[in-house]
Amino acid sequence: MEYTQQQLDDVLGGIVGHEIDLSGDDLSGLDFCNANLRNANLRNANLTDANLTDANLRNANLTDANLEDANLRGANLMNANLFCANLTNADLTRANLFCANLTNADLTRADLTRANLTNADLTRANLTNADLTNADLTRANLTNANLTNADLTRANLEDANLFCANLFCANLTNADLFCANLMNANLFCANLRGANLMGCAGNRKQIMTILTFGEYPVTYTHDRLQIGCKNHPISDWWDFDDKDILEMDGKTALKFWRKNKDLIRQIIEHCPAQPTGAEK
Repeated sequence: MEYTQQQLDDVLGGIVGHEIDLSGDDLSGLDFCNANLRNANLRNANLTDANLTDANLRNANLTDANLEDANLRGANLMNANLFCANLTNADLTRANLFCANLTNADLTRADLTRANLTNADLTRANLTNADLTNADLTRANLTNANLTNADLTRANLEDANLFCANLFCANLTNADLFCANLMNANLFCANLRGANLMGCAGNRKQIMTILTFGEYPVTYTHDRLQIGCKNHPISDWWDFDDKDILEMDGKTALKFWRKNKDLIRQIIEHCPAQPTGAEK
């Protein structure tokens, strides 16, 4: 069914979210600003260019919905089902997508600046050219996700699963990759400048991980070495004296460094990480 704005307002007037069934309806260009659509059924709905600013879509079913160019700034999509949804060019600035299902969703060029994607399932999602600046992706599942040219500047990817994710030319400047899984991820031309690599599982190409040390996780790239929370150019590490190491973490760090420095250096020299290509 195709709605006018007045018809939509009449339908929504006095109806609680869980009773709303707009599945398959044409709602393109309509205004849902601040609307209560909690638990609503919007499966296959056409919401192209719709205004859903600050709308409550918690637990809503948006499977296969078309949200291309939709305005979802500040929308609450907690636990929403967006399986195979089209969110191309959608504005999701500050949107709450906590535990949302975005499996196979198309988020090409979507604006997810400061969005909360904690525990979200983004398996096989298309995030090509998406803006994820300052987004919270803690524990998000990005298995096989396409993040080509995505901007992840200052994004929080702590404990995120990026297994087999495509990060070709992605910008990970100052991103937090603490304990993230990057096994088999494509990091060719990715910008890792300032990224926190503490404890992350590298892809065995551009990010290498040494798992044999107990006190501090050891991770390195083509030109950076991170031991525990300290990240410095590789060449600088070999020049640090005892005083420098003591200032990092006291006697524990010094004992660790005296014991393992030569071994770590041998490993890096024998198995150097590949440059991503962004260094050129």
